[in-house]
Parts: sequence; C-alpha cells; structure tokens
Amino acid sequence: MTNWVEMCCLRWRRFAEVNVQAVMVEPASELAVELDTQITPELSRLAEEREFVRTVQGMRKTAGVNFDQTVRLVAATSDYAIKTQLTEFAEKYEQRLHINRPEFVTDTPEMSAADCAITLAGQTIHLILMD
Repeated sequence: MTNWVEMCCLRWRRFAEVNVQAVMVEPASELAVELDTQITPELSRLAEEREFVRTVQGMRKTAGVNFDQTVRLVAATSDYAIKTQLTEFAEKYEQRLHINRPEFVTDTPEMSAADCAITLAGQTIHLILMD
C-alpha cells in the first residue's frame, strides 16, 4: 500500500502543465490539491524572463546561427523600463544565449523571418538578431 505522500506525488503528475513554484504537503485525512492562481509581480517577471529566453533561442534556430556564435540583439523600443528589463535579461543569459548587450532603436527596422516580437510589461517589442 502506498503512503499518502506517494499518492500525492502520483496525483500531482496530472498537473504537470502547471508552473509550480512550491509544493506544500500537510498530513490530512483526505487528499486535496489547492492551487494559488494569483499572479504576483515576481511570477509575471519570471514568465517574461522565460519567454525572452525561448524567443531568443527560437530566433537563433530560425536564423540558423551556430551554437557558439555570439550575435547582437536589437530591440525596437524607446521605453526606459523595457530597455532596463531587456538589458537585465540579456546580462543574465548572455553566456547561455550567446548574445551581446542589446542595442535599442526607436523605429522598427525591416524584419526577417528569424526576427520576432515579444510582449513585456504589456508592450510588444520587436527583437532582431544581427551578426
């Protein structure tokens, strides 16, 4: 017979698509799962950070960039908060993504198939990879 922790773990697998920050298990007479669906500013920022990483990785793949090749990232925005956020993301992931500190332009340059748009803080930002 499985204990209640094993049962909880088995049932928890059903929620694999849920992004989980922490799991708290408390002994109880019956098994129940409670999800906190409140989106905090920290969770929102983590989601944007993950989206940034996925977007840049996808852009590199579409452009056929070699894994070890460092590229320039150009972002079309004049918003100071967005520039700060993108710079922080790029600095945090520059080694993993092989990108330089982003450059910023105010007008959206001509985009290629590898270029992409990302939403940060409710604003759509166009990202362009350059050699």
